[in-house]
Amino acid sequence: MLQFLLLLLTQFFIKARSQQVLPQKNLLNSTQQIAFNKRIRIIAVSQLKQTLSDSIKVSMKARELERVKILRNVQSVVKQIEIDRQAELDDAQVLEVLQKQLKQRQESLTIFTENGRDDLAAKEQFEIDIINEFMPQQMSNDEIIALVNAEIAKQGATSMRDMGSVMGVLKSKTAGRADPALISKMVKDALQG
Repeated sequence: MLQFLLLLLTQFFIKARSQQVLPQKNLLNSTQQIAFNKRIRIIAVSQLKQTLSDSIKVSMKARELERVKILRNVQSVVKQIEIDRQAELDDAQVLEVLQKQLKQRQESLTIFTENGRDDLAAKEQFEIDIINEFMPQQMSNDEIIALVNAEIAKQGATSMRDMGSVMGVLKSKTAGRADPALISKMVKDALQG
């Protein structure tokens, strides 16, 4: 309720300022303004975290215990990172956490498959499928290659020394939609060949 009232109050001040009802100077001193801004940021809950929470509730009502267990595990990892960093995670950061969780499970799946542990491999595959529901649609190899070539041409990159700057831009452009290791390999191939 308090968050809703803060949101309404903020909207009123923004609207009043745009209509010149209030003077343009700050009504709050700098300390109060910082505290007010922090409260406003808290209201903006990550959409991905909210979707995860809603999915847990739906799975609990449907009595899908294995699904609930996996989703709670992911949610606890997100909350632990928030506690460690002492800050709310936005969608991009939650997406990074989901990518790390996927990568861990894919590595486990590979190990279990190589060692003939089909029961554990099936469990890992089930977890991968559930986490993939929250990931954006993956880019195709052709899209990645086109993006890599366009970025290399844009930056005028010619050698491996330029790889870091190209990767930095591509990582932000493809966040959650492509495997960074695959992008890195494609950038290397483009710069070397």
